[in-house]
Amino acid sequence: MEKTVVLYPGVGVGHLVPMVEVAKLFLKHGLAVTVVLIDPQVESTDFSAAVARARASNPSVAFHVLPPPPADSNPDGAPTHPVIQIFRLLKSMNAPLLDFLRSLPSVDALVLDMFCVDAQDVAAELKLPVYYFYASAAADLALFFNLPSKLAGSKVKELGDSIITFPGVPPLKASDLPEVTHNDEVLKAISGMFDRMPDANGILINSFESLETRAVRALKDGLCVPGRATPPVYCIGPLVSGGGDKEHECLRWLDAQPDQSVVFLSFGSMGTFSGKQLEEIATGLEKSGERFLWVVRSPRNPDYKYGDSLPEPDLDALMPEGFLERTKDRGLVIKSWAPQVEVLRHRATGAFMTHCGWNSTLEGITAGLPLLCWPLYAEQKVNKVHIVEGMKLGVEMRGYNEKVVKAEEVEEKKSNCATTAPLPPSRSRGRPGGNPSCRPPAPPLRPLLPRPASPSGEAWQAWVAAGSTLPLLADPQPVRDGCRRRHLAMAGPGGTATGAPGGGRSSSRWGLGWCGSCHGGVCVGAVQRGSGGGSGSRWRGPRAAWPAAGVWLRAPDGCGWVFPLRSCGSSPRATAVPVAPHIRVLRRRRRSHLTAG
Repeated sequence: MEKTVVLYPGVGVGHLVPMVEVAKLFLKHGLAVTVVLIDPQVESTDFSAAVARARASNPSVAFHVLPPPPADSNPDGAPTHPVIQIFRLLKSMNAPLLDFLRSLPSVDALVLDMFCVDAQDVAAELKLPVYYFYASAAADLALFFNLPSKLAGSKVKELGDSIITFPGVPPLKASDLPEVTHNDEVLKAISGMFDRMPDANGILINSFESLETRAVRALKDGLCVPGRATPPVYCIGPLVSGGGDKEHECLRWLDAQPDQSVVFLSFGSMGTFSGKQLEEIATGLEKSGERFLWVVRSPRNPDYKYGDSLPEPDLDALMPEGFLERTKDRGLVIKSWAPQVEVLRHRATGAFMTHCGWNSTLEGITAGLPLLCWPLYAEQKVNKVHIVEGMKLGVEMRGYNEKVVKAEEVEEKKSNCATTAPLPPSRSRGRPGGNPSCRPPAPPLRPLLPRPASPSGEAWQAWVAAGSTLPLLADPQPVRDGCRRRHLAMAGPGGTATGAPGGGRSSSRWGLGWCGSCHGGVCVGAVQRGSGGGSGSRWRGPRAAWPAAGVWLRAPDGCGWVFPLRSCGSSPRATAVPVAPHIRVLRRRRRSHLTAG
C-alpha cells in the first residue's frame, strides 16, 4: 500500500502554488498526496481561480476542502491586522482538519505551511511526523529564526536605517525588515510561529543550495536558532510551476516582438497600486519608448479586508488619457492575471519588474532574466536585499519606500534594460507545441530529499538553467556508469585530459569538461588555450571561435551559453567576466573545484 502525505498550504495563492509543486514531487516518488484547503469562499476570487487551475492540471493529486470556519473567529469584533486574522482563521480550522485526517485510512506525514503552526497540535494528537514547507528563501528563514534574539527587546521601528546582521544573510537595514515586525502584536505572533517550527521533523525550503549557500549552511550548522537544535533542512527547489494558459493573448502578442525586447511588469496575486502610482508607471513606460507587457490589478479601496475580491480593472479609467492608444504598437496591458512562467520564458522577454515575492523571484531567475526589484509587502524588502546585494541579479527601483515610484525612475530603469546585451541566439527555442519563440523550461534539478538520486550536479544544472552564474563546479555524488569521476576532467591541448586522476597540475590554461553520457548531456566540452597563449587549441565539443578560454554549456534541447574563463598562473579559476551584464560567473579560487579525480 502506498504511503500517504497530507499537505496543508493554509491561505493565499502565493502559498498554494508552490505547495502544489511539492505535491508533484511527492507523486514522482510514489507517494499518494492529498492537499487540504480552506474553503475558497473564505478566500478571494484569485484563490478560487488558483484552486481551479491546480485541480484541472493535477488530476493525480486529491484536493479536500475543509468546511467554513465558525463565524466568531474574531469574537471581540475589534479591527485586527491581516496577519493576526490569518492565524485566528487557521487555528479555528484545527477541529475540521483533525476530523478529516481521522477519516483517512492512513496518513504517514503531514506537511504544513509556515503559517499553519497550530496544526502541529493536530499532528501531535495523531502522532504524525510533521514537516514544514517554507515557501520563501532560506535567507528569510535564517533571519526570522534569529530575529527575536537579535532584537533583544528593541523595537524595529526605532532602529531606523541601522545595519543588522544575521547568520547567512547579507547585512541589511532595519527598515528593510518586513513592516509586520513594526507591529508588536504581529511580531509576537510571528516570533511564536518561528519558535514552534524547530520542533518539527524537518523543514523543506523552496530554494537550492547553490543559490543560497551561506544561508543554508548557517541553518544546517545551527547558527540561526540560539540554544536549540535546528531540525533537518532540505532544499527542494526551485519549485517553478508551469503549464499555464499557452494560448493566452499575451503570448500571441509576444510572438510578434523582437528577441529580448520586452519588459514584463507583474506584482503578484496581492500586489496593487494606487491610481496615482499606476499613472506614474504608465507615464514612465510611455516615455521610455520601449516595449512592455504589464499586468494591472484594481486599486484597493480604503475598506479592503484580507480575502476581499477585487473587481476587474477599468483600464480606460486607470490609465492616463490616450495611453493605451498611443502605446498599442509596442505595449500590452493585461487585466489581473497572465501566465507568468510562460511569459518569463518567452524569447521576447528581456527583463522582469517584480514585487520580489519568492515564487516570482525563482521564476525570473530560472528564466535567466535580470530583475527590477519593487518590493511591496511581507518579506519582499528582505528578498530585494538578497537579489541586489547578495545574488547580484537585479537592481532596485528608487522611491518604493516613499510609496510612490516616479515616472522618471520607471523610464530610466526600463531604458537601461533595453540596452542590456542579449543572450546568445542559441538561448531561445520554441515553446511546447512547436512555436519557435520561447525559452526552454528549466531542466529537472534534483529530487525531493537531500541527496540526488543520480549524479546530476544540482548546483551546476540549476545555474545552467538560470543562465546566471557558474557556481560550485564539484559534484559531491559518486559517479556511476563508468564515468570514473571524470565529470570535471580538464581538456588540454588537442582535447587531451591534463587533470591527472590524483589532481595533478598543468601549466596550460584549463577548460572544463562534462561527461554527457553520465550526466544528462548538460555540458559537452571545453575550450582552452595552451600556456603559450597561442591562437587556440583543438578541443572536444562544438566549434566556437573565442579569443581566450571558455566553457560552452549545452542542455539536451540544444540551448547553450558561453562563459569565458581565465587562469591565474597554474591554478585555474572561473572569473567574473560577464557574457551579458546580467550573467555573472562566480569567482572560484579553490583548485579542488576544478580538478579531475
